[in-house]
This record gives sequence, structure tokens and C-alpha cells, in this order.
Amino acid sequence: MVWLELTAVFAALFVSSFLMFALIHRQNDEAVQAVMAKEEKVKGQDRKALVKSIKKEHKASGLLTAKWVEFGGGFYGLVAVLTYLIVEAQEVVELFSSEGGIMEAISNIGIGTLINFFIESIMNFVTAITWPAFWMGEGQAAFWQWFVAAYLGYAAGQWTAKFSVAN
Repeated sequence: MVWLELTAVFAALFVSSFLMFALIHRQNDEAVQAVMAKEEKVKGQDRKALVKSIKKEHKASGLLTAKWVEFGGGFYGLVAVLTYLIVEAQEVVELFSSEGGIMEAISNIGIGTLINFFIESIMNFVTAITWPAFWMGEGQAAFWQWFVAAYLGYAAGQWTAKFSVAN
């Protein structure tokens, strides 16, 4: 069962990494490339300005890319984005699978619910940026095994994307 879990972690990071790097290489956006390369000259305010320009220029395809770059743009950032998406999806499923069902959940949406959504979103952001603590308690595999499988999936996806887009 542990091997199945580690294979799923590897596959998830491989696919995610491949898609993100393929998207970046296809866009061939200098701002994204500069931030991703972590160039020495791109620091502080310059980096923030580049992230803002990425968000503006790539509204549809760049939202996820911009969030990834905002989280650091590498392995840590990709796992943070995936963690954020997973935690948010779990909360949506939990909301709509309550005893009353979807219709009751929708009818109970009010200003209080919207404020709770906002607060939960901030809490999920904190969970995402501290993803190692979140993932340590998940699954049956030891965290170091999970980490190695995840990083190997990330590196393999990145390598595959670079060579498949270049050709």
C-alpha cells in the first residue's frame, strides 16, 4: 500500500510539474523566465512587479502560474499550490456533503458564510505555505519517502517538459 501511495505522489508531481513547465516554456514569457530562473537581479520589489505583470498578462492560463511563482516558483511553490487546491477542494466537498445536502448549503449562504470562506481561505493559505507540516500527518509512508517521491516526480516532470517543448 505504501508503494501505491508513493507512486501516486510521484505521478501527481510529475504531471503537475510537466504541465507548469510546459506552460511556461510555451509562453516563453521573459518575466516568468526571469522569476523562475531566480536571477540575481530579480529581487524584492522587482520580483513583486514581475509577479503582478504575470497575473495581468496571463489571466486565464497564468493564474495558476502566477500563484506558483508567488509561492516561490520551484518545488516548494508547486507543492504549496497543490496543497492549497487540495485543502480548498476538501472544504468544498465537506460543505456540499453535509447532512442537508447541496440545496441546504446553497440556501444557507449569507454574509456570515462569505466571511467564513474568506477566513478559511487565509487559513488554507497558511496551511499551503507550511505544507511540510500538513503532509507529515497524511498517508502511510514516512515523510522522507513521500518527500523523495514528490521531488523525483517534480524533477522528472520538469526535465520531460523542457525536452518535449524544445523539440
